[in-house]
Amino acid sequence: MFKGEINEILLCDIRSAVKSGMALGNDSFKQEVADLTGRRQQMGQTSLLMLC
Repeated sequence: MFKGEINEILLCDIRSAVKSGMALGNDSFKQEVADLTGRRQQMGQTSLLMLC
Protein backbone atom coordinates (compact mmCIF):
# COMPACT_ATOMS: atom_id res chain seq x y z
CA MET A 1 0.00 0.00 0.00
CA PHE A 2 2.80 2.43 0.89
CA LYS A 3 6.21 2.60 -0.75
CA GLY A 4 7.99 3.18 2.56
CA GLU A 5 7.39 3.39 6.26
CA ILE A 6 5.04 6.03 7.63
CA ASN A 7 6.55 8.50 10.06
CA GLU A 8 5.32 7.73 13.62
CA ILE A 9 4.27 11.36 14.18
CA LEU A 10 2.20 11.37 10.99
CA LEU A 11 0.62 8.07 11.98
CA CYS A 12 -0.28 9.51 15.38
CA ASP A 13 -1.83 12.60 13.70
CA ILE A 14 -3.89 10.36 11.39
CA ARG A 15 -5.13 8.27 14.31
CA SER A 16 -6.06 11.35 16.34
CA ALA A 17 -7.96 12.89 13.41
CA VAL A 18 -9.89 9.67 12.82
CA LYS A 19 -10.72 9.21 16.52
CA SER A 20 -11.90 12.81 16.89
CA GLY A 21 -13.69 13.06 13.54
CA MET A 22 -11.71 16.16 12.63
CA ALA A 23 -10.06 17.13 9.36
CA LEU A 24 -6.37 16.44 8.90
CA GLY A 25 -4.45 19.15 7.09
CA ASN A 26 -3.05 22.63 7.42
CA ASP A 27 -4.86 25.48 9.19
CA SER A 28 -6.38 26.94 6.03
CA PHE A 29 -7.80 23.54 5.04
CA LYS A 30 -9.23 23.03 8.52
CA GLN A 31 -10.81 26.51 8.38
CA GLU A 32 -12.37 25.74 5.01
CA VAL A 33 -13.83 22.48 6.35
CA ALA A 34 -15.12 24.33 9.43
CA ASP A 35 -16.78 26.99 7.24
CA LEU A 36 -18.44 24.36 5.06
CA THR A 37 -19.60 22.09 7.88
CA GLY A 38 -20.29 24.59 10.64
CA ARG A 39 -18.13 22.50 13.00
CA ARG A 40 -14.84 23.67 14.45
CA GLN A 41 -11.82 21.67 13.38
CA GLN A 42 -9.42 22.63 16.15
CA MET A 43 -8.98 20.42 19.19
CA GLY A 44 -9.72 21.90 22.59
CA GLN A 45 -7.29 21.79 25.51
CA THR A 46 -8.60 18.46 26.84
CA SER A 47 -8.54 16.85 23.40
CA LEU A 48 -4.88 17.72 23.02
CA LEU A 49 -4.14 15.25 25.80
CA MET A 50 -5.40 12.32 23.67
CA LEU A 51 -2.63 9.89 23.03
CA CYS A 52 -2.37 7.55 20.07
